[in-house]
Amino acid sequence: MSDKNAAHLIHRLRFRRRDHKASPFMPHSRAPIMAGRESNNKRMAMTEKEERLARDRAEIAARVASFRKTQQKFERERKEYYETTLANALNGSSRSTLWR
Repeated sequence: MSDKNAAHLIHRLRFRRRDHKASPFMPHSRAPIMAGRESNNKRMAMTEKEERLARDRAEIAARVASFRKTQQKFERERKEYYETTLANALNGSSRSTLWR
């Protein structure tokens, strides 16, 4: 074999083995195509995980907002009840009671 055919032979071997999982020059490593596919799967998995976590955070934030709104409503109602009860006690109730 002459030196002028060596480059052609290496080029031909490289492209003939493209579909194999292992590289002919580094048999312990995966082919670049497979390595890229695996990193895309990991990237997609992380994206899905991040999206799920974002949805969970949004749901928690909505629940907290709803809880706060309910608590504020209860606080207003207690304040109104207190003011009404105190006013009725100081001014005398217009309603008749059973013992009067």
